Amino acid sequence: MAQRRMIGFVTLTAVLGLGVLLFPTAAAILWGTIGAASVAAVAYGIRRHRPARPGPWLLLGAALTVLAAGDVVYAVASASSAGRLCALLADALYVALFPLLTAALVQLTRSSAIIRDRSGLTDLLAVVLAVGLVGWTQVVAPALPGTGLSRVEQCVLVSHVLGDLLVLVVMGRLAVAAPRNVAVLLLTVGAAGLLAADTAYAVAELGPGWRPGGPAELGWLLCYLAWGAAALHPSMTRLTARVDVPPDETAATRVGLVALASLAAPVVLLVEAIGGAVPDGAVIAVVAGMGTVLVVIRVVDARTKHRLAVRRERHLRETCTSLVGATGSAQVGEALRMMVAQMMPAGTPHRLVFARYRPPGRWTDDVDFVGAPQVDLDRPLPTNNSRRRSLLVETGLLPGVLVEPLGGLPATIVASLTPDVGPVAGRAGAALLVAADRDTLVASRDVIEVAAGQATLALQRLAVTGAANLRERDRYLDLVAGSTNDGVLIVGDDDRVGYANPALWRILGIESRAFATWRDIIHPDDHDQVDRTLGAVRAGDEPSGVDLQWTLRRADRSRVLVEVNCRPLRAEPGPPGVSITLRDVTDERRREWDLLRRRLETTAPGLNRRSLRRRFR
Repeated sequence: MAQRRMIGFVTLTAVLGLGVLLFPTAAAILWGTIGAASVAAVAYGIRRHRPARPGPWLLLGAALTVLAAGDVVYAVASASSAGRLCALLADALYVALFPLLTAALVQLTRSSAIIRDRSGLTDLLAVVLAVGLVGWTQVVAPALPGTGLSRVEQCVLVSHVLGDLLVLVVMGRLAVAAPRNVAVLLLTVGAAGLLAADTAYAVAELGPGWRPGGPAELGWLLCYLAWGAAALHPSMTRLTARVDVPPDETAATRVGLVALASLAAPVVLLVEAIGGAVPDGAVIAVVAGMGTVLVVIRVVDARTKHRLAVRRERHLRETCTSLVGATGSAQVGEALRMMVAQMMPAGTPHRLVFARYRPPGRWTDDVDFVGAPQVDLDRPLPTNNSRRRSLLVETGLLPGVLVEPLGGLPATIVASLTPDVGPVAGRAGAALLVAADRDTLVASRDVIEVAAGQATLALQRLAVTGAANLRERDRYLDLVAGSTNDGVLIVGDDDRVGYANPALWRILGIESRAFATWRDIIHPDDHDQVDRTLGAVRAGDEPSGVDLQWTLRRADRSRVLVEVNCRPLRAEPGPPGVSITLRDVTDERRREWDLLRRRLETTAPGLNRRSLRRRFR
């Protein structure tokens, strides 16, 4: 459907353009129709593709509207008696075209990551202004006195050419930055057509005069066609979307060029003043004023970037200080949450979520960010690419379980909180997700990456410290409980094994190794009785230190009878759980039964019967 509309628009514009060349007397109607079709194409493209920032495209549509109105008025002026008044109105409309285009380009270069840093663009425009000034004073101005044009008409002609040149330079800069973007290429082609047509018109006015219906009309036709098609193409959305760009390494060279360009106006003024007259004073003043505006834009941008950088660095320094002193994963999560909240511009909607993933069959300590939104996933999240240690993705592309906690915001940064080593390298066991609008995330991405890296180190430090403490605790417990024949098992509320002494392995007949939960130790046939006991102790239905008996299956499929003492560890330091003591009473019970059997066998049958009658009398 979109391809059909593109073909229909191109066909309609081409047919109307052919009519302009064949029927110059109907130019007013034809140019008005062409302009209306191009504006309608821009409006439809905005409505269908919904770019992140429609402002530049709305301004482009307004510029096309002004251009079409100027063409209609000029065509009416060429065919009516009130030509002088209509010509002035057409010139005013044509001149009004450039402020709209300038505003569109400023919006495009401010909100687009294709030119993420517009300082390079302002430097380029300053050089173009300097070259245009020298060309005007040394080449164009000396040839104008013999043309018979008034000073106003001369300025209008030159302003058209210079304005078109600036537009073409900006479009060319966009095309170089995004060579595969069809919309950018179409915009550049349209700007080239506009420059070619205005240049041909200026040359004709300086010579024999302009005649409608000539080949130069194709330049304006190409402008309408290309700009309307650019809005219809789906790639138009990428013009206002942030993407990653490498750091600029040509800043020093650009500063030198800007310094030379800034000297153009005073040097030209000095040369003309030495000659005794300053015929181009107005042009020099205009160029100097535009250069001053560019310098002001550059200074404002530099000041804004510096202020934001200082602010981000301060928050990052405070966050790193908090992470160094963190004693648990909850404090790590709180430090990250506070940093993100302080770093976001005031009033900017944002969400922070922690995602956790544990590979199946692999025992890893969960990171619990208490007090912060966290989501458990059944598969890992990719968190890096070849250049960055985080990913900036559309929120809708993430697993559905994350979309709601992230508030449905348009973009999300996914940064790993797990060391980039091991069998799941590049996949996060824990990840930090920050959602906001794309522009804000692009500006804050570097700081979030650094903070996530520091948080990863803090979590790794806590894990190493916890493992060391666990080894010391196990060593102490082995000294205390290692010499006893009773098995000792500490089970957390999540059923994970916190400690098991060597006697437990002897009782159950299994080898000593790392286990995830008690279910990996106890035979599946005996899970029900253990579940019932642990559930009753955790719920407080059984008194502390309850004594029970379990019949457990050993690894060699024999049975062992154990007396069990369970005690909850709620009031003890460390994680909550249950301490289970198991004492093997199999041999003891076997000896008791053997003794009872021997007594029964050695007792006389008659005496035994008399004693039974006496007992049950």
